[in-house]
Amino acid sequence: MQKYFTKEGVVDILKKAAETLKNLEPFNKFTAEEAYRKLVEELGISSSALFHPTRLAISGRTFGPGLFDIMEFLGKEKTVARIERAIKFIEENIKG
Repeated sequence: MQKYFTKEGVVDILKKAAETLKNLEPFNKFTAEEAYRKLVEELGISSSALFHPTRLAISGRTFGPGLFDIMEFLGKEKTVARIERAIKFIEENIKG
């Protein structure tokens, strides 16, 4: 777990991800994936630098069903809330 939450810049990446998802309409696995792939390009990072911390933030696991399937199942509000909770956890317990 710590491996994905201790990488340099992970808080900023997750904050941008949460903001991207908040503004996404409609919200489904296809639009979420498209938005994430665009964000990867905009930030100039590898997809794993975004996808792995997000998966851990929203599911508590580093493996399992497809990331965007999980997002669609949870819905926008729960997905964003879990990412924001992970950001707070990282800031208070790992980066602090």
